[in-house]
Amino acid sequence: MASPETSNKKLIAGLLGIFLGWAGVHKFYLGMPKPGVIELLLSLLCGIGGILGFIEGILYLMCDDDKNLSVNNTSFSENNDGSRQLE
Repeated sequence: MASPETSNKKLIAGLLGIFLGWAGVHKFYLGMPKPGVIELLLSLLCGIGGILGFIEGILYLMCDDDKNLSVNNTSFSENNDGSRQLE
């Protein structure tokens, strides 16, 4: 069972992804600045970042596993300090 802190973090990241995903805010919140910058640039240059952020926000809210989110066989795991890293 997920801790309340992890559940809150997942909820906040999901809502940020849905409402501010075009700017990559949810990625910065999760401690992933490089994907956040990439998403922001994609949004500014070709408009696709907003769609990706919205989809990721929904995935964060629907994901059952709080520690790992696997997308296209790429796994991100949460460190002890709350940041995420690519495995």
